[in-house]
Amino acid sequence: MSKTPELRTKAGEIVPWGDIVLPIVVIHRDRIYCVGTCFVTSHEGYIFTAKHVFEGTNEAFGTTSGESEEKTNYEAYALWLMKDGKHHVPRPIDKVWMNDSTDICVGWLRTMSLENNVRHYDKSAVLHLLPPQVGDKVFTFAYPQVGINYSEKTINGVQAVDLDLKKTEQWGTVEDVSHEGISLCRWPAFQVNFGVECGASGGPVFNVKGELIGIISTSSEGDNPYTIVSSIWPALGIETQVKFNETAPITTIRILDLVKKGFIVANDSLKYISIVGNPQKLQLYEPIR
Repeated sequence: MSKTPELRTKAGEIVPWGDIVLPIVVIHRDRIYCVGTCFVTSHEGYIFTAKHVFEGTNEAFGTTSGESEEKTNYEAYALWLMKDGKHHVPRPIDKVWMNDSTDICVGWLRTMSLENNVRHYDKSAVLHLLPPQVGDKVFTFAYPQVGINYSEKTINGVQAVDLDLKKTEQWGTVEDVSHEGISLCRWPAFQVNFGVECGASGGPVFNVKGELIGIISTSSEGDNPYTIVSSIWPALGIETQVKFNETAPITTIRILDLVKKGFIVANDSLKYISIVGNPQKLQLYEPIR
């Protein structure tokens, strides 16, 4: 199986891959570094990526008390494709939320008014919350390496950039599935039989229907390449802080409830997720297949 699958919205509309799979870059001391890949999961600008992408970025570029002045604060962006299909502009990642149950984290892209020259969050794909089964075919699309050139084009004072994109498009087969973790990943995850380069961390993994089923966490490219992918469903327990309109107060809400409210779209696999215990935790009830 080698043909790139079609990525579709819940309504069946085809979504170009480049519209919602975006490189993550860091601007530090006037230089741009590509640190990972993210996936737009919502019309509201929510993204999924790997938690370790931001943990590693904080370690490399963040400032903490008592450290050398060589480390300074940084800004993280997702590179958003303009309507001309050629140039990108950086969209600031204003907020990032995470917890200890998964390597997946949730970010939020700042809304920017750029005279309709930039694609807004008008498209998102569908989440499939159930883990795959061993033997299932899966697909990934990510940006392990990005060459960045500054463009002469600016939109409302925001400088566009030209990208030399090295995309990873790979099919593979699920080799193992675990709710306890695989290798160094101590959370629900599955293993597939392809390797990816480090810049693909945080990239999405899809089933044959083009539904998001996981986020790339780690990989090995040796004689027997493999990739460990974090399952989606534990990320529903991540708490975010949102305002549902301009006059509303800031509300703490789980990703699970954002899915239930329709801000993030999932298929009918949502019915297999429930909340149990005190403190409340997510639990997955898998159907008999």
